[in-house]
Amino acid sequence: MRQHLQLLARSPDISSILALRSLAPCEWGEFESTDREPPVTVRTEGEGVESRRMLVIGESVVVTTRCVGDDVEISVTNAQMPDDLRAVLAAAGIPALAHGRPLRICAEQFFTRLCTLDAGWVLLRRIRNCTGPDQAVSIAVQVLNLGLRWNQNQAAMCNRGESPASLKVARALQQESEELLKEHSGWMTSLRLLDDPRGAAIEIGTRGFDHPCSSAALIFDWRPAPCASGEPVPVVRHGSGRYAIRPTKLKPAVLDALSAAVVSGHEVRVVQRLSKALYANANDVLQTLGGEWSSAKQAHVFPGCAATALNSVMASGELYRREDFEFFWTAEETARRVIALARLRPGMTVLEPSAGDGALARPAADIVGKQNVSVFELMPENVKRLREQGFAIDAPVNFLATEPTPTYSVVIMNPPFSGGRDMAHIQHAMRWLVPGGRLVAIASTSWRTQRSSNAERFRTLLSELDADVAELDRGAFKEAGTDVPTTLIAFNVRGAPVGPELSLPAARVSARLAPSPTVSVAAQLEFF
Repeated sequence: MRQHLQLLARSPDISSILALRSLAPCEWGEFESTDREPPVTVRTEGEGVESRRMLVIGESVVVTTRCVGDDVEISVTNAQMPDDLRAVLAAAGIPALAHGRPLRICAEQFFTRLCTLDAGWVLLRRIRNCTGPDQAVSIAVQVLNLGLRWNQNQAAMCNRGESPASLKVARALQQESEELLKEHSGWMTSLRLLDDPRGAAIEIGTRGFDHPCSSAALIFDWRPAPCASGEPVPVVRHGSGRYAIRPTKLKPAVLDALSAAVVSGHEVRVVQRLSKALYANANDVLQTLGGEWSSAKQAHVFPGCAATALNSVMASGELYRREDFEFFWTAEETARRVIALARLRPGMTVLEPSAGDGALARPAADIVGKQNVSVFELMPENVKRLREQGFAIDAPVNFLATEPTPTYSVVIMNPPFSGGRDMAHIQHAMRWLVPGGRLVAIASTSWRTQRSSNAERFRTLLSELDADVAELDRGAFKEAGTDVPTTLIAFNVRGAPVGPELSLPAARVSARLAPSPTVSVAAQLEFF
């Protein structure tokens, strides 16, 4: 709902909505708005099943519709159109892209969408005239959401009779309406919940108007198109191909709950009464986006514009969580073991290709100097943390897509594990080492037991390199949120060692990997 109203807020008058309504088969197929420049008109060409309706701006046809049985086929033939028309198209779920594939939709559904947008715009205009554009969308979401829940409860009582539960809901909604009226008493003179579920659901009176504004129970049960300004809404992707980071898809109920939230400046307030589980999901999304709960303000407070943070998720219906990046921070004890095995000395050059929040990079910098530690990281929040700690990193970087330069003495790493990512990251990291360079990595245990060709070749490679492998304690990453078993791998690439021998603690050393036919390291690096 919020996205639809935000798009409608870009339309200063209702002419764009009326023009699009005229494209629906059940509407009168002529429209003209002569007070706009250039003028907007709708005309019909052809007859019967061959007829088409065209929305024309000046002399250019921008949208065409034709009936196909019970459906209507909508074609955007020219994206050079006013911003308000483009925004209303997007609010109706129609991509405003020139020469795109036609959108086919049920004619009744198309008309219902436009009528819903029409009613939503009327209420939004009334509120905007009283409050200004900044608050209007959030208040309209509150009013419409309240009206919808009231109408649904009234319909239930009408169909099944009153019950203690439905009466309790009715009292709660009445109390919510009184609180909303009190909150906006400076301009809202009345707020009524209407009893007849077949008619309008809610009515508001406002200063400066002689008559109240009523609204039906509006249901925005479609997603707006991902194009509201002539270009697709940018959806950031992290990585590509086999090892791309896959975002979490949010459930529709969570998106609906967030769309009903009140957004003002840096704050987001979830005002709708939600189940415990649904609120927990909405709270998780807001915290993941950077909102911190403030008991004093009874809101999630963001460091920047809250609407910007929230809209990025609402546009795609997806959210990147730290679990999606497989970010499970390294505990201090485990980090100390990695650093000890790395055999670092002042002045050495060190690479941490999946740096996370800097758990390995920081102690390495204490030894070799921060200027000698290079970091890569894909999770944007961690990139910010690393930059704040003084590491030279400007943006998220997909390490597997980088071109290696063999200039580092040591690589220390705790890469993602799933789908063989740890094997791929380790082999790619080897390409960054100078001859004799050393690599110490935290990895999964799956490479030891998998029967895949990649795992077999990885085992062969470690045997060729005479790698030391130790099992880490099962709870090494419990505090970070996972109990996955892990190993510690340490080896030198071909050439002289970079420091004195330092084996893994005897109690933790596993048996050497079984010998295998000699294969050159260079050849082994071609496997991934």
